[in-house]
Amino acid sequence: MKKTLFILSIICVLLVLTAADCTKDTTNRHYHINFKNNSKTTIWVIHNGEEFPDTLIPSWERDPRVDSMSAILPGENSAEAIWSWDFFECEYGYTVYGNDTVGYDTLSVYVFNDDTLARYGWQTVRENYLVHQRYDLSLDDLKLLNWQLYFPPSEEMRDIKMWPPYGTYDANGHRVE
Repeated sequence: MKKTLFILSIICVLLVLTAADCTKDTTNRHYHINFKNNSKTTIWVIHNGEEFPDTLIPSWERDPRVDSMSAILPGENSAEAIWSWDFFECEYGYTVYGNDTVGYDTLSVYVFNDDTLARYGWQTVRENYLVHQRYDLSLDDLKLLNWQLYFPPSEEMRDIKMWPPYGTYDANGHRVE
């Protein structure tokens, strides 16, 4: 009896573990995008795919400083700043609710400078579009970049749709005049 109970327990644990692969990255879907901050200041990152081609910061988006996972310190790499269990699953035609699919094809990633957020506050930053950098990424872009983004944009990112355009910042993240 104890042996049977033990075997059933092992089977149940294995079933739970194999069923939990819903957060596994695949070729077309990643739950985390790595983001490397090569600038000399802390940056804050948010993402949105539901509104594109409208690239305004959504009015429902809250101050990124509320969520410490959105911060990337100078020289640091973060796999937590751009993640979502539902966003990447519903992108590019994945089933979301029942048989409904969503066909978003662009992920907008917004980068905010820590000094700008501290000086002006979130409301002013959002209303006046004080975005430090914005990337508008397709699935092909993300694959090409091996799911790795940089600020300032790296040479590999030069052909990615972004605002301001590639070459606006030097290697330290300072605006080139």
